[in-house]
Amino acid sequence: MLMLQWMVKKRTRELAEANLLLRRSQELLEERVVERTAELATANRGLQTENNERKRTEEALRKSEERYRSYIELTEQLGWRTNAQGEVVDDIPSWREFTGQSIEQVKGRGWSEALHPDDFEHTYRVWRNSVAAKNRYEVEYRVRRYDGVYRDFLARGVPVFNDDGEVLEWVGTCIDITERKRMEEELLRSRDELERRVQERTSELARANQELQEEISRREKAEEQLLQAQKLESMGTLTGGSPMILIIFSGPL
Repeated sequence: MLMLQWMVKKRTRELAEANLLLRRSQELLEERVVERTAELATANRGLQTENNERKRTEEALRKSEERYRSYIELTEQLGWRTNAQGEVVDDIPSWREFTGQSIEQVKGRGWSEALHPDDFEHTYRVWRNSVAAKNRYEVEYRVRRYDGVYRDFLARGVPVFNDDGEVLEWVGTCIDITERKRMEEELLRSRDELERRVQERTSELARANQELQEEISRREKAEEQLLQAQKLESMGTLTGGSPMILIIFSGPL
């Protein structure tokens, strides 16, 4: 009987200790849950803030791209964009509309197939050097329009960098300068024609001036000869001699 009572008391103590440990474990677990919940709430707020910032950034980028496209359409330029390696990966509608190329034909470096054969090597070299050096790109070339007519373009591009200084992409425009070049050529022709006329007129004036100087010289000689004859005649009259007959040549016979 005493043994049974002792065993019951021992078991009771063990159960009490186990319950105490269990309560402590539950308290620690509840504290950990509260802490973890607070950490998750903080992380969730940070994630929500980051997500909102990302949405604002995406919206600002979308509006910027819309303004860029509107500017390109307004100015009738051909806008383009490539990856960091200088290859077209996205569609370029304005380029395709002008050249008549398909999306697949434009991608990579296929866009260059629309360049004039005589301009390809120079254009590719300038573009390759700009991509390698991460410098601004600018070059003039002729582009074949969908109807086979070549137009003169000025292409410009700049690299877009990330926070680490690495190139994310290239963006740029192609401006049709055909009319401008024609006007420049016409101005050059007009200038050359004006210079030719000025030279001709200068030569005519020089000849006229030379002839005038020669005429003045002949007249001065004639006047000098006339004065000499008058002096001789006066001297003959004073001496009572016969008048002298002088033949004055004022020019070639």
